[in-house]
Amino acid sequence: MQKWEYCKLTGVKGDGYSYPKLIFFTTEGERRENLSAGSQERTTVAARIAQLGNDGWDMCESIVTSGSSPTIDPYHSIYFKRPVNSN
Repeated sequence: MQKWEYCKLTGVKGDGYSYPKLIFFTTEGERRENLSAGSQERTTVAARIAQLGNDGWDMCESIVTSGSSPTIDPYHSIYFKRPVNSN
């Protein structure tokens, strides 16, 4: 039976970013990677997404969550998965 591992990129807000982080889900819990890099956040987030692809991660779902009021921008959560080697 194929086994998978998952991670989520979250905090991606509208056209910009709000404290973006990458969360890896493990059997021991979550491992978080903060992607905030000041004025270079967009480049950092884009580079990290490209690296996930190079590392075999596939985007499997993208969710947009509405803000709680019209003045709060929605944000995206992007989920990735990759097969776990059973060796």
